[in-house]
Amino acid sequence: MTKDEVIILVNKELEKGIIYAKAIHNVYNDLNSKKTDKIACHKGCGFCCRQVAPSSRIEWNEIEKYIIENNLKETILEKNKDTITEWQTYLRDNWSEIMKNGQKPYNDWLGRKNCIFLDDDKSCGIHEVRPLICRVVTSTSVCTSFTNPDVTVFKYDYEKYLMELIWETGHSMSLIDLFTGLKD
Repeated sequence: MTKDEVIILVNKELEKGIIYAKAIHNVYNDLNSKKTDKIACHKGCGFCCRQVAPSSRIEWNEIEKYIIENNLKETILEKNKDTITEWQTYLRDNWSEIMKNGQKPYNDWLGRKNCIFLDDDKSCGIHEVRPLICRVVTSTSVCTSFTNPDVTVFKYDYEKYLMELIWETGHSMSLIDLFTGLKD
């Protein structure tokens, strides 16, 4: 599938009056449902959810709406207050290095802490509106290591093209940064 074909599919979703992030996610879900690979990922695994995940602003708008509509804000804040404080300290202490290497926080936090949206049963608390980056990470075997060779990101070209469309909408930030903005 070419990028132009993916854009046509997204535009068809937009013609239905669906917002951009949701249109991209719908196209991903539809194309993903046609995969024939046996994916080991399942509800309650949560292995890859031990990191700081990025989100685009347009995806965050949907996540924020979901959090508010489902009255999740205070519960998430309370459950993750230590993680949020640790993250803010980490950013303050490493800011100059982060400015040189924007990937540093994602590398440093890999495997350290659960995503702030991971529920106690290791299910995604925002699964319905999770960012595309969380959708495109899959594994064909049960994960036991972050260097698992069966883990793939962007296994299919359409995933890359959809992610490019998300990135073209502007800057992305970590879910913790975006979420803590809800406190104000």
